Amino acid sequence: MSKATEQNDKLKRAIIISVALHIILIALLIWSSFDEHLDASAGGGGGSSIDAVMVDPGRW
Repeated sequence: MSKATEQNDKLKRAIIISVALHIILIALLIWSSFDEHLDASAGGGGGSSIDAVMVDPGRW
């Protein structure tokens, strides 16, 4: 019976550690999202425009 209790304790400990690490990860992701500054244009910063060719998929 003590082996089952020991396994149960290990499972509980693993779940608690997993939940704690997930909370830390989510908190870091939220915190880093506040730290990111994007310009209104967000177009890549002073690059030149390029020409593009569009293919009509209905013709093929």
